[in-house]
This record gives sequence, C-alpha cells and structure tokens, in this order.
Amino acid sequence: MLSQLPINLGKTKPEDIDKEILRAGMIAELDAVNFYEQMAAMASDEHIKKVLLDIAREEKTHVAEFETMLLKKDQEQVKEHEEGKKEIEELTGSQISSPAVAPESPSQNTPAQNNFQSYDPAQPNL
Repeated sequence: MLSQLPINLGKTKPEDIDKEILRAGMIAELDAVNFYEQMAAMASDEHIKKVLLDIAREEKTHVAEFETMLLKKDQEQVKEHEEGKKEIEELTGSQISSPAVAPESPSQNTPAQNNFQSYDPAQPNL
C-alpha cells in the first residue's frame, strides 16, 4: 500500500506539481480499490464483505474525481485519453462513453462557478 508519494515532487517542474499530485492520488485510490476487493474476497463474514465492497466502490469514485481534475488541468492527458478510447473502440467494435470535462480556465477558477460538466455513462458523448 502507498505510504509515501511514488514520485519526488522536489524534482517536478512547478507547473506540473498539481498534475503529479492528482496522478499520485489516482494511484493511491486504485491501490485502495484493490486492497478492499482482495479483503472482501477473503472475508468469510458476509457483512464484512459487503462493507469492504462498498468502501471499494467509494474509492472508485475518488479515482474518478482525481481523473476529472487531471483532465481539466492537462490537455495532453485529454488528447491521450481520447486516443486510448478510439483504440479500444476499434479493437472491440463498440462505442465507449467518456466524461465531458471542460478545460481549466484561470478566470473561471472560483468556488462559486462549477467548471465540471456532468458525467453520465448512460448518455452518449457530450
């Protein structure tokens, strides 16, 4: 399990620190998902299993929150995300819905303004 950052932020360019923090957060949350799902698979008590799987689902939400923020801050990540989506669609022959994320704009960076577009996996691409 993660107990320290997987990267040295001291060697990171100042303009990239926030993006690296978000990526490290994603790594930590994915590690937690794996941990809770493995513990649930081993648990004999159904109540404990249920709680562990619920916590794992919550961790997946955290992964999505970090990813959403990363896609707002890193346009290269957005481009590569779309490229990966296209490759999977070509390989599988099925359409993949992806979150709509508005790029970050410093002038819109106030708590009163919500720059996130809603994400509904059941909806076609926005």
